[in-house]
Amino acid sequence: MNFSEFCDNSIRFGNKKVSIENFLKINTWGRPRDVVQLLNSIADKNPNSTRIGQDEIKNALNEYSRRAINEIKDEISVRHGKEIALTLRQSVHKRHYSTFDEFDSKVLARFRFSNQTTLRDDLFHFGVIGNFDDSFSSRRYYWFHRGEEFLKTELGICIHPGLWNYFNIR
Repeated sequence: MNFSEFCDNSIRFGNKKVSIENFLKINTWGRPRDVVQLLNSIADKNPNSTRIGQDEIKNALNEYSRRAINEIKDEISVRHGKEIALTLRQSVHKRHYSTFDEFDSKVLARFRFSNQTTLRDDLFHFGVIGNFDDSFSSRRYYWFHRGEEFLKTELGICIHPGLWNYFNIR
């Protein structure tokens, strides 16, 4: 069987068309288990589908995002408590925060029950947030799972696209 008979080669969001390969690079953390979670989400939300198409993928994004945050919550709540996911959901309202100070005042400041510097670092290390830089001809992103060691407070802060549906910021 040819892959294109089983799965669409691209997915369209509005006017933007993205290859499945780039969709996986953008919306996962680059681990096989993320792809498995996406496939399981697609199967759960489209049990009668015979192929993986754009509609099936889009139908599964909320479930995939929920599963992803649950894994992250399990890791991060060890140090920051069970309230972490709910407080994040109530605090994150944008995909991109133009400065670290904006993210700090609108999101991190809500975590009075936790060490905010440690929380910031954990959010970066567990893939909730990354950096972006608009000083180049096209925006560049920096993620821990792609080899960056530290979150830079002089750059903008972005929320991982795999979590946009969970935070309702798509």
